[in-house]
Amino acid sequence: MKLKFLKIVIFICLTLIITYYFRGANELKAEINKPNIIVILADDLGWNDVGFHGSEIKTPNLDKLAASGVRLERFYVKSVCTPTRAAFLTGRHPFRYGMSTGVIKPWDKVGLPLEEKTIAETLKEAGYYTAILGKWHLGHYQESFLPTSRGFDYHYGHYLGGIDYFTHNDDFLGALDWHRNRIHLKEEGYATDLIGQEAVKLINNHNYEQQPLFLYIAFNAPHTPLHAKTEDIEDYLTIDDEKRRVFAAQVQSMDEAIGKIIQSLENQQVCDNTFVFFVSDNGGSVMRANRGDNRPLRGGKNSLYEGGVRVPAIVSYPPKLSANQEINQIFSIVDLYPTLAKLAGVESVEGKQLDGLDIFAKHSRRDELLIQYRSSTSAAIIKDNYKLVLNGGYGESPYYGTVELFNLKTDPLETHNLAYVEPEKVKEITTLLERYEQEAQPSIIEGSYVEIPEDFIVPEVWSPEYLQR
Repeated sequence: MKLKFLKIVIFICLTLIITYYFRGANELKAEINKPNIIVILADDLGWNDVGFHGSEIKTPNLDKLAASGVRLERFYVKSVCTPTRAAFLTGRHPFRYGMSTGVIKPWDKVGLPLEEKTIAETLKEAGYYTAILGKWHLGHYQESFLPTSRGFDYHYGHYLGGIDYFTHNDDFLGALDWHRNRIHLKEEGYATDLIGQEAVKLINNHNYEQQPLFLYIAFNAPHTPLHAKTEDIEDYLTIDDEKRRVFAAQVQSMDEAIGKIIQSLENQQVCDNTFVFFVSDNGGSVMRANRGDNRPLRGGKNSLYEGGVRVPAIVSYPPKLSANQEINQIFSIVDLYPTLAKLAGVESVEGKQLDGLDIFAKHSRRDELLIQYRSSTSAAIIKDNYKLVLNGGYGESPYYGTVELFNLKTDPLETHNLAYVEPEKVKEITTLLERYEQEAQPSIIEGSYVEIPEDFIVPEVWSPEYLQR
């Protein structure tokens, strides 16, 4: 009797072991089958700064990616760096947490609010190795604001808005801003090349059989300062404007880095299981030393007109997307979070309600999009064919007045203000904005780049360790 009982116990134990073994094997297989995710973000790249939009700048690798993937021709971001990056990482419009009005400055003590769950955290929980290369610009004063505290396993690059491409000091106050996992680095090399090389190294060394890869590559190019390698500048001697010549060389260098990144994916034979997304953080800057080109769109960086918030965007994902397509459906930077989460097998995201839509879902077509809510007197929203713009310029006096209404179907270049012709439509869309106003949080970003606090001491290195001494 005892022997029979023992046999039964052994049988049950073996059954349980085999069951859990195969369950574990199946879970591991599902993990491996999850697509790798590569998001490439350019900095201040304009609508007409890429070859596939007719630019004089040579971008053969981006053109090839566009031809092999899908061009999203109505993709909207925020008007400046920090809000776009926050919207991407949270899937929520940044007015909800006070980061919609401007950018984080070197002396600011704020960062992306800690209660906001990032896409990196969600993907890490889903089994991904998560890495960010390049520009952060979402807080640097305390360690809890840094990338490796916000869901990224690895970080290489800079924290602030802009750097010298060769010395890697910040471009405003001159302190070192180059790091690997919170340790500052003094390296030689052109920043765009270094970021590209680091991406290639990560892709080549990653164990795809162990876990999928989420790689966020945030180039600082072609953001000012206008720094380029001599050999790249020489390719644009036919451009009369010297600053545009250097700007073009910066873009070309970034394109070459992207080409090497895509080639490394091909060399590792993971292209067919990799979702690649390329986009700019805002329109090209056309102010002062900048030489971005958003033609034929109106406006540029800092403005709420199409040239400031509608940017080049490409998505490539062979399992779901046919090559060489152009889509004119409206999409937003907040759509990336739910899209990536769904690709990773995350059915629902814990935490606060997302504003974005899964771009692959059938219900993703929208008739309303909040482009950006900066304040009760400065915002832009699309409803059907209409776009309402309140104080859309950089400053308090946009060219056509404080309230503008455009029919983007018949007037995509925003040349005819219909606000006084269709006042009822203005009233209707303004009511939609008022709904967002009720949900807006006070801005945590104050002041401007010219208002350096009198008691601020420039650190030797931009990091919490040096700032809090």
